Amino acid sequence: MSVAFRDDSAELARRLEDDMEAVLNEYWPGWVKTRVKSQDVALLTPRIKIDPKSGKKSKRPTSSFTLNLSGERRGQWYRFSQGLGGGMLGLLYYGEFGNVPNSKTDWAEAYKLARKFLGITREHEKSIEDQDARAARRAKEKRDRDERERRDAEERAAKDAARTYTAQEVFGQSQDLHGSQGEAYLVGRGIPPVETWPWNCSSTIRFHPSLRYELDPEVGRLPAIVAAVLDPFGSLIAVWQIFLDPLKPIKANVINPKVGRGPAGGGAVRIGGDAERVGGCEGLETGLGLWALEGFRMPVWSMLSTSGMMAFEAPIFLKRLSIYHDGDKGVIQNGRILKPPGTNAADVLAEHMAAVGVGTNRNEMPILGDGLDLLQTRNELERKK
Repeated sequence: MSVAFRDDSAELARRLEDDMEAVLNEYWPGWVKTRVKSQDVALLTPRIKIDPKSGKKSKRPTSSFTLNLSGERRGQWYRFSQGLGGGMLGLLYYGEFGNVPNSKTDWAEAYKLARKFLGITREHEKSIEDQDARAARRAKEKRDRDERERRDAEERAAKDAARTYTAQEVFGQSQDLHGSQGEAYLVGRGIPPVETWPWNCSSTIRFHPSLRYELDPEVGRLPAIVAAVLDPFGSLIAVWQIFLDPLKPIKANVINPKVGRGPAGGGAVRIGGDAERVGGCEGLETGLGLWALEGFRMPVWSMLSTSGMMAFEAPIFLKRLSIYHDGDKGVIQNGRILKPPGTNAADVLAEHMAAVGVGTNRNEMPILGDGLDLLQTRNELERKK
């Protein structure tokens, strides 16, 4: 008796995603797990970065070859150095053959490889007994997956709560920005002095004279600008820290001088306070620059990154958001040119705002530049008058 063809592509993709660690162990046994922006990420080719100026080694490994282990992009991989990426089926094929599937023949081979890796064959699925056993196995896999996700969620929630508490402590310990080294740094970047701001920034942006640099304990303590990240209800959920040189008003000579503390997803640094209409951008300095460039006529909220823009959640009083995205370059992936990250983030943000009834408008930024670059250009032109 013939057996009707059954499309198992979705099931293969799901089962590979459920067993991501097995794929990694098979092809990249040296992979390590880390946390990036509150998400679990696998570094498939981890290495320790060395600062070219100081010669110091970073404490945390980095890699241009990553796999998302949690969050909305779970199961998505990227090899930025080669402009490649995709889902688990493509990753399995890449691990076996060193390239991504690009033709029908390639994809047929990828599905064949996946069935072999998972212990599935077409003939094995024909009998009723095998189908029953397979259904029981799938049910057990689902129970195991649900339990694993529950434990992971509880662990993440506990860690996020602890980091939020730490962020609140750090902000509480911080001092006024006015007259500090932090203000001198911002002025050096072209942002007007704090005394000219028509808003008391003490509830949002402060200065910490001696904050521990948690990415590398050997660095010790450094002065830092500390900005409060608020959720849609106005609660402090994280802080954004810009670490400074201990002697000069410039960024510290460390691997990454800009570091978040706490789960910032959905939040923003509300530069200029609250209003029914605000601007939205990525960086903190960019937000301050745009706020000044616009004559302080409306608040400009910093969402801190492209992922922060895409995850932003609007408070109930917000009626209109003016979006200022960075002028990034396009990205090449699988031979295709994708939208620049800043443009893509702005598109997603606009869609999310439309879904909750918040109007939006877009503002074009210079190619490979942002709002702070515009302010600096204006300042330079005014000096030449």
